[in-house]
This record gives sequence, C-alpha cells and structure tokens, in this order.
Amino acid sequence: MGNYGEVFERNVGQGSPLKLERGVNQQWLKGGLMYSPPFL
Repeated sequence: MGNYGEVFERNVGQGSPLKLERGVNQQWLKGGLMYSPPFL
C-alpha cells in the first residue's frame, strides 16, 4: 500500500535490491512524465 512513489521505491527503487532510478517515472515537475490532470 502507498502512493506510486512509495510503491516504486519499495519494489524497484533505491529501497530495493534493484536500486533503479525513477527517471521518466518521476513527477513531471521533477523532469519525468507522470502527470495528473487537474480535477474539476
């Protein structure tokens, strides 16, 4: 359980044996492609 960043970090990110960078899986404000359209 958790948000996308927490799940990524725990399963494949720096907190896991794979130690992958988020790269394009970052939020768009941090240079990635993850973008949530505004809720109206």
